[in-house]
Amino acid sequence: MFTFLTMVVPARCDKARQQTPRGHRIWRVCQAVPLLALLAVSASGADAKPKPVLTFSLTATNEHLAVHPERGFILGVWRIAPNDWDVDVSLAKDGENRRGCLLYGPLFTHGVHPSDITAWAHATGLYPDERVVRVHGYRRWIRIRLVDAQVSGGTNGWRFTGGRAEIYWQDLIRVGDTLTPETCE
Repeated sequence: MFTFLTMVVPARCDKARQQTPRGHRIWRVCQAVPLLALLAVSASGADAKPKPVLTFSLTATNEHLAVHPERGFILGVWRIAPNDWDVDVSLAKDGENRRGCLLYGPLFTHGVHPSDITAWAHATGLYPDERVVRVHGYRRWIRIRLVDAQVSGGTNGWRFTGGRAEIYWQDLIRVGDTLTPETCE
């Protein structure tokens, strides 16, 4: 929109300035329009906090949740145990029920990954409640945030008893954020 205003409006205003006696006043107003539009757009997004693209209860019984955070991508969450979740990103061309493994490192590794949400990892503090994971091969990141997560159990098995997960989709992480990609790799 801003590019359109900076290209079209001044061209029309120059024409108006040449054709009418009041054109000089119109020309000054037209110079201000792109600047005001830029200020309005930047001010509207300045205080906006990012919103999660997917929120779910950690005790939910769904087998699979999926959203399209951006054209060409699917963000999916699969239940891998009664209260454990596997978060993954795949390309839309692969289909909604296929895991794309775009969040994992080498596939020969085993164990809990940073993109997994497990009661055991939460109870032992293996990963923080808020973490950033890179989508491999793309300039995208997901932020996983556990809110009010509660666990119970022990050696017989940990399970979530409350709380929710929020997953954010980001193309870049601002310098002022508390988590940056460098701290997560």
